[in-house]
Amino acid sequence: GKGQGWAVRGDWREKTDGAFFGKMRDYADEVRSAGMGFGLWMEPETFVDQAPIRSEKPQWFTGTRMNLQIRDAYDYLFAEVSRLIDTYHLAYMKLDMNEGLGYDEFGGELHVYAGCWNRLIDELRLKYPQVFFENCSSGGMRLDLNTMMRFDGHFLTDTVNPMDVIRISQGAALRLPLSRMIHWVVIKVLGKNFIQDYSELRDNSVLTPQGATWNTAERVSLDFALAVGCMGMLGFSGDLSGLSEESKARLKWFVDFYKAHRRFITSSVTHLVTPLGSIEDRGGWIVFQFHNSENSIVFVYHKTNDGQSVKNFKLKGLKSSATYEVSKESFEPELRIKYTASGRKLMNSGLKCEMSASILGTYDSAIFSVKETDIKATSNKIKD
Repeated sequence: GKGQGWAVRGDWREKTDGAFFGKMRDYADEVRSAGMGFGLWMEPETFVDQAPIRSEKPQWFTGTRMNLQIRDAYDYLFAEVSRLIDTYHLAYMKLDMNEGLGYDEFGGELHVYAGCWNRLIDELRLKYPQVFFENCSSGGMRLDLNTMMRFDGHFLTDTVNPMDVIRISQGAALRLPLSRMIHWVVIKVLGKNFIQDYSELRDNSVLTPQGATWNTAERVSLDFALAVGCMGMLGFSGDLSGLSEESKARLKWFVDFYKAHRRFITSSVTHLVTPLGSIEDRGGWIVFQFHNSENSIVFVYHKTNDGQSVKNFKLKGLKSSATYEVSKESFEPELRIKYTASGRKLMNSGLKCEMSASILGTYDSAIFSVKETDIKATSNKIKD
């Protein structure tokens, strides 16, 4: 957080007079005993004035960052990251950067610094192949094809609001594979005081932040939040334990769906089936197609107040002469649809989407699997 820890960036010694009181390694063991991995969030490139190493080795620094051309400085930073991984037996490490990189006094536009930083990450990956490294680079803005080659996943945006994530993902998809972006589903249970007269509604509504924090929140369906999370690397935060048994069953269905398809999702390319929209645009239809040479998963998002809408969306990259099995995936068996269609039809006439908004006009979502099959499409099997 941005409390005392934020003010002492560059000092990664565990406190003994607060927080875990020097017992964080015990807590990490407790996490592992529950069948989970333990991870840390670190900002290794920023050293504020209070960081002890600044006064011990002032010659190592340029502004708030180390001069990694100095071998001793480079070795120190590598050793500190290694120490944290070894001490707490990390399965995951998030590497952040929240300061501007500053002026390059060598006149090279930070080319040498970036090369040193990339080499450091490469050496960490070689030393710790089992650790999941996440890139989160706000100040450095290093979310590009170069970092894609070095990190396992990438933190795309601080706002976890699903609609914001959708719009930001549209822009990111112009140059980055969304399959490598980490999407957090951050939800809380609706309290009775919040829903008041809508207490009889059974649409599995939850609260989600309107931005990056819980200062303000909005009501969305659980299915919508989960469908957005599946469009990348799925993560969870908030209060899952407070969900109803039905909501937990829905969440499990989405987790199982994601686990069954995550290898496909993380190795696919992304097509923007609908036009780019601004983050302020909260309505209409938004469609993403995750595709490889044979199959696709199509994510459809929609907000409307007109009760029910139907629309066709032309898919991309399919084989015209091939036959595809189209499956609408859903937790509710009665909403599942399956049929066959030719690639030509799906690209020219489009994939048919039919969704209805709830009484409050909240967001809807749908997920379609499109798989190449040996079954020949016939006129009575093709859904118009």
